[in-house]
Amino acid sequence: DEEIKASIDTFLRELDIEKNNITVPGEGQKIDEIQRLFERYRVTLETVRDVKISGKVRRDVYFTQLYPLLKEINASADEIIKMNQENMVYMKALAQKEAETAREQMYLYLLLGTMIASLWMYLARQWVLRPINRLIAATDDIRRGNLDFVVQADSRDEIGRLSEAFNGMAASLREFRRTDR
Repeated sequence: DEEIKASIDTFLRELDIEKNNITVPGEGQKIDEIQRLFERYRVTLETVRDVKISGKVRRDVYFTQLYPLLKEINASADEIIKMNQENMVYMKALAQKEAETAREQMYLYLLLGTMIASLWMYLARQWVLRPINRLIAATDDIRRGNLDFVVQADSRDEIGRLSEAFNGMAASLREFRRTDR
């Protein structure tokens, strides 16, 4: 008697947990079905446990009504388990697909970032080295005696100021040469 009561209490507690944890479409209907079946099971169980009824009748009720109800309850519970397992498999596949998409996007952004960084390095090299190469060429020209060489100063940064200073130096050297003659 106590064992049956404890089993019923455990079943109802677990059923209540399941009612508050519906995650799959159709799961709520299955829970409602189990509740209806379980109510019929409890009523039929009382008939089977009633000592006022003959043993043959109770045995017949057990095998024709109670046991089939128990099988239906188990089948419905198994369907809920199956629904949840299928949902987990689906969600896993969905998560894997999203992870693969994210990985592909990451590789694409990595490639794009590498290309932009390479372009930036190339352009920065041009922005920095071109004026320096002009200064080197101007130095070589002045060393060979061409004091009329003027370095083009395109920017107002340090390289531009250096170019202007270089042009100023060349102008001073031209003036020095002119006054020396």
